[in-house]
Amino acid sequence: MNTIKNLYYGKIKPNEMEFRKGSENDALLMQIIKIEETLNKTLTKEQIHLFEKYRDTQLQLSDLTEFQAFYKGFKLGANLILDTID
Repeated sequence: MNTIKNLYYGKIKPNEMEFRKGSENDALLMQIIKIEETLNKTLTKEQIHLFEKYRDTQLQLSDLTEFQAFYKGFKLGANLILDTID
């Protein structure tokens, strides 16, 4: 019951991730930031706008994909629990 309560009250946020400093995720994020800074210095305003649209669309796709993976995993977990009841 504590897990359900914590999820309901927002203490568990499955859609948020924290990256530890020095982790592989952190290194990749820093690389992305550097590349984006370089692009913003070299692209025209029109190209920057197009790149921002690309980035935003990519983020939407990533968000949708993460939700679908979470949903599929949740269903799988629930089905495993139901299998143990039989």
